[in-house]
Amino acid sequence: MGKIGVDAFAWIGYQLVIVKMLPLILSLCLCLVNYAAADTGEEIRLGPNADANRGEPVARSDFKELLKKGGRYSLNKIKTDQHLQILKSPKIFPLYRDVNFLDTRKVAVNKLKGPMKFRSAMAGKQRIETVGIPLNSFYYYSYDLKPARNQTNRLILITDLDDRVIAVQELIETPKTIRLSEHNKFRSVYNFIQMRRKGEPDYKIAYRGSINGAVSVLETELLDRSYKPREYTKLILPYDMAKLFRYICIHPDIKLQ
Repeated sequence: MGKIGVDAFAWIGYQLVIVKMLPLILSLCLCLVNYAAADTGEEIRLGPNADANRGEPVARSDFKELLKKGGRYSLNKIKTDQHLQILKSPKIFPLYRDVNFLDTRKVAVNKLKGPMKFRSAMAGKQRIETVGIPLNSFYYYSYDLKPARNQTNRLILITDLDDRVIAVQELIETPKTIRLSEHNKFRSVYNFIQMRRKGEPDYKIAYRGSINGAVSVLETELLDRSYKPREYTKLILPYDMAKLFRYICIHPDIKLQ
């Protein structure tokens, strides 16, 4: 075969390599850009007197139990700074549907209001007073939805002091089916973001948790004495945030500031 034939095959091979490799190179560049962007989150600030509200041992025990189901933790009291890393140097990543961790609430609502069929915000901003979550530091906004039967009828966006989304909770207030198992009448709290406690001692509550990448998914369900479901919640929050909250539940005397 002559030199021209060899050069032609070499040129064709070069073009094939470019065609095959170019998408991989572009994908790698995009990953590097996204990784760099993941380090741009600004510090999650804590409000004044954030270390208060560590009483209520029953509620704290319930929250600790639920959080344990959403991850495997190696908790050591001397590593407080390590657990606070999620606040000091938060990384941005996908949290819920198209919403990223630390998206502003306005951006999150714009991303969700179409597919989630938002009606309106309910009662504006509410302060979170959950035992185990730093006080005066986080708020929630409840959005009424137009749900299909037996689906989420309310979406709750949990925000920091700078109105950035740090967690999302789905809520079904009139469920038609039982979703969880192992309900227990000795539990007290069935909705931790809104701190809803059962009204009757015979009502039973189930907890379930799982990990999905960098996210913990925490579910609760309330049944009445007739074994009828009364409320179901699904809380989606960063795994490292769940780890911090559980650390606070275990060590309620620690100082965060």
